[in-house]
Order: sequence, then C-alpha cells, then structure tokens
Amino acid sequence: MQSTEIKSNPILSIVKGLFSVNTLVSIVLILQLIFLYFLLNPINVFNQLSSVNIINKISANKDLALPVTELPQIGVIGDGVKLKGIDEIKKENQVDGEIYKNAANGDYVLGYSTKLVIYRPSTDAVIYNGATPQMKLQETQGAILGLVVKKAKDAKLIPAEYNTAPQVSIVTNPDEMKKVNADFYALVAKDDLVASFSNPSVVMIYRPSEDKIIKSGTIQVAIR
Repeated sequence: MQSTEIKSNPILSIVKGLFSVNTLVSIVLILQLIFLYFLLNPINVFNQLSSVNIINKISANKDLALPVTELPQIGVIGDGVKLKGIDEIKKENQVDGEIYKNAANGDYVLGYSTKLVIYRPSTDAVIYNGATPQMKLQETQGAILGLVVKKAKDAKLIPAEYNTAPQVSIVTNPDEMKKVNADFYALVAKDDLVASFSNPSVVMIYRPSEDKIIKSGTIQVAIR
C-alpha cells in the first residue's frame, strides 16, 4: 500500500516557531477584549472618531493658521468630562467670559499651545479663533499694570520716571479687606484694584468701572 505524505503548512510552521501556545492564547484573549470594548462602548468609539474628524477638518482650514505640527487637546463644552457647561465656563472669570461669549454646549474646543479654536459642527462654523485663556490673561494683566501705573503717575503718587511694576490685586471680598484696615479700605468695593508701589511706598485703590482713584496712602498707613 502506498503511504500518503501529509505536507506541513510552511506559514503555520513559522508561526509555531515564533510563538508558543500560551503566547497565541494570550494574543487571542487580548483581541477578544479589544473587540468587546469597542462592542460595549460604541458611544466612546463614536466620540473618538468624531474628535479625529473634527481635528482633521479644522487642520485643513488654512485660513485658521494653526500649528501644523501640533496635535491639539480637544473637548466638547458641557460633556461633563473635560469641559463644564457653557454657563459655568462663562462665570469662571472675565477672560473666559469673553472668549466663550458666543459658544454653546456641544461646541468643540481645540486647544493648541498658542491658539484656541471653538467649532460648532451643527452649523460648520468656527465660533472663536484666537489667543488661549492664558495668553489673554497675560495680556489683561499687562494692560492692568500699565493702567494703574499711569493713573498713579497722573495723580503724582509716584514720580514720572517710575519704572518698577507694582503688585496689583483684584478685590474679591471687600469685607475681608476692611478687617485689615477699616479706615483705609472703608470705600473699597468688589473688582476694585489695589496697587502697591515701592520707592516710594504707596498703596492705591483704583476703581476701573468709574475710572478713578478711590483712596491712596503709604503702605504703613494702609496695612497694619
């Protein structure tokens, strides 16, 4: 009787040579887990795909002048994961209130190191394309410093050649300020600016809403 020779599959032989049975079983289990994850989390998969599509769409818009080598941080306003609801964001501070003034829940926010973009998929519109909140805050702080120095010079509280940046704080709790010095801070109100200068040592309370100096004096008098 003629014997039948069973030829082995060369590809299978190579695979068996590379992987042990235990390794192959582990790989199969991992693949099954990945499959189950995507099967049981379709919303997460959809969100990930949506984010990728948004990034690609925004990056393709040359008019936005985005950093071409940077992958942005992305979130959805009001998703409760990365970003709060729009009403909460606007109340965070004046800078956020200005940046997000035209934004709404459901808008995508793409954060780059030097730029922020707010995009609305429902209308395919860019709601905001500009400086990040941190950059805006730095600009605002610079403007505030320049303003209080000018006001102090105009009022002859400091010499015209004064060129040292003062310490400036925004009043958030007038009652606490009054506890420090009831006489000096008697008229202080929320959102007033308190500027402390050195050489000469002067404290000035400035009210931006009325564009006037409320009170001024030496540091020794103002702070006990």
